[in-house]
Amino acid sequence: MNENRESKKEFKEARTAAKVERKVQRKNMKKRGKGAGGIGSVELHEGSYYVEGITNIFGGEFKEMYIEGICNNKGAIKAEKLDVEGIFNCEGAIEADDFYCAGTANINGDVRSKSMNVEGIADIKGKLETTSIICEGVIHVAEEVSADSIKARGALVAREIVGDEVKIFSEVRRGLLFIWRKKLGVIDLIEATQIELHRVRAKVVSGQNIRIGPKCEIEKVDCSGTLFIDPTARVGEITGTHERALS
Repeated sequence: MNENRESKKEFKEARTAAKVERKVQRKNMKKRGKGAGGIGSVELHEGSYYVEGITNIFGGEFKEMYIEGICNNKGAIKAEKLDVEGIFNCEGAIEADDFYCAGTANINGDVRSKSMNVEGIADIKGKLETTSIICEGVIHVAEEVSADSIKARGALVAREIVGDEVKIFSEVRRGLLFIWRKKLGVIDLIEATQIELHRVRAKVVSGQNIRIGPKCEIEKVDCSGTLFIDPTARVGEITGTHERALS
């Protein structure tokens, strides 16, 4: 219980810090966009791009891209910062240092980023490569997720999830769960050094130190360090040289 509370505290601190920084960035970007010409797409100085209404674009390179309305994109996007609060439909790949989504992003391609923060819904038809993931909403990836650090208190579902530290506590808000019920399926593989899961369904979980928390359904666990399994979790085969932890 103490570790769970510490994990929640750690997640909230990271989320709060990201929100504070993002709030300032959005305020400045919106002010510049409003002043540049009303509803629609506005190209700001130094390669920044602001979308408030409905806009079609054909890819490109941007310093900052802020989407508050509906943006339909037909090409690859490269940006230092990509901020989605509206609806972003992308037919190409995305490369962004900082990718934030509080709206809905439908991406028919691969995503590469240094950090990804999702409070809304991100549906990625390709693979996701990033250094850090913070998720309070829903991330659905058709192929593989690769990240050093993953902290998810929403829903993160992919064919495979590979990283160094993976913490997934599936606590989807009721509205998002209703919309995504059919897509929230079983993860084929979760592989990392440190793993902690709550309410996760997976075929194989492999790592050094693993905590299988409440309501998990795991077909096979392969552990080489310490292993904890909550009494309410359902686990099939257990392999590997490990020590069982009682709490």
